[in-house]
Amino acid sequence: AGRATGEKGAGEVGGAELVRGVRVREEAGERRKGAIAAVAAEAGPPKRAVFDAVVAAKNAASTGAP
Repeated sequence: AGRATGEKGAGEVGGAELVRGVRVREEAGERRKGAIAAVAAEAGPPKRAVFDAVVAAKNAASTGAP
């Protein structure tokens, strides 16, 4: 159950990857809270870090920032 060579560790997962993981789960019908918890459990960062990335992406989208 270790990490395969080339996989990113918990500290190396980018915010965009976290947001993508949450969006995929939401599109599959999962509630945001559950999606954030699942992505955090899989990727390693705290749930708050995943939540903050999702909020930042939402704010960037609403202001037109890349």
